[in-house]
Amino acid sequence: MVKLIQSFKLIKYRKSIFTIFLFLNFIFSHQTFASETYGDAMNWYKNNGSAYNPKQNYLLGLKAEHEGEIIKALEYFRNASNNDLTKAQIKLSSLLIKSNNSDHKIEARKIFQKLFKKNNPEATLKLGWMYEKGIGGNKDDLKAIQLYKLAASMQEYQAYLALANLSLANADGKNNIIEAIGYTSIAKDKNVPGAEEFLNNLMPLIERNELADLELLISSLESEISKLKITE
Repeated sequence: MVKLIQSFKLIKYRKSIFTIFLFLNFIFSHQTFASETYGDAMNWYKNNGSAYNPKQNYLLGLKAEHEGEIIKALEYFRNASNNDLTKAQIKLSSLLIKSNNSDHKIEARKIFQKLFKKNNPEATLKLGWMYEKGIGGNKDDLKAIQLYKLAASMQEYQAYLALANLSLANADGKNNIIEAIGYTSIAKDKNVPGAEEFLNNLMPLIERNELADLELLISSLESEISKLKITE
């Protein structure tokens, strides 16, 4: 009878983890990585001439993307990227990721890798996501975790939810759940959208007597991440 009850609890426990994992994965994969808007592009387009410098190519790329002219957008973003405009490189890579062409995804990973080495937080986060999903190259969860932690150390706080996501994806016991709660708790403290709801879903999966261990873990995770530096 005891074994039957334990088996039932394990099934319920795994079902809860799976549901929360899917929710986290959906939210993270739909985040945006743009810092300027279509409105910015239109304001420039109406008030400037035809001499296209990198900034202007970038704004024309935003306009073309908004109008659904993706080929033109890629051309403009690529022109701006060739002149080393970081935000254009990020936009170019974000569009290349969505392409059905595998070469485009490989190119996107290379661009993010280059920006990562320049300590760009957004590129570091996105590169981690590409390693997690196996986009543009090999899938490597350990590399993804490393990159997410580095992104978090550079104040890209959404990375904490990505780390929680990976903890849940690999959940085979309480340690993984407590770790996911730890990352999500930090994300909540950093005011990451959605973190509070995730945390509310996760907390019922641990016992009251495990809260002391959770406090110690959160302190340890924050300390570890605060000391990280890019070494590649």
